[in-house]
Amino acid sequence: MNGLSTTILYSGISFLVQTQEGGPQTHSLETLIYRRGQLVYSRKSSCTALLDDPERAERLTHLIRDQHQAVLDDIAGGRLDIPLLKS
Repeated sequence: MNGLSTTILYSGISFLVQTQEGGPQTHSLETLIYRRGQLVYSRKSSCTALLDDPERAERLTHLIRDQHQAVLDDIAGGRLDIPLLKS
């Protein structure tokens, strides 16, 4: 799995949510939220604990899914600090 991409509606507003590994140099996961092509939010988390893990690929897939779903849940619940979610 390279990443996930989901379009979600909140109060009639469409957001594109993308989650992926930041790359081998960053050892992080990054979730980006776009509205009409403009970046409106990002969430980054470390995955350095997986560097020497023999099951790294499988665990990374789970982390990507979990972080992606958490951001989708936060959008749906209006919990992110994005002005568009507060209106």
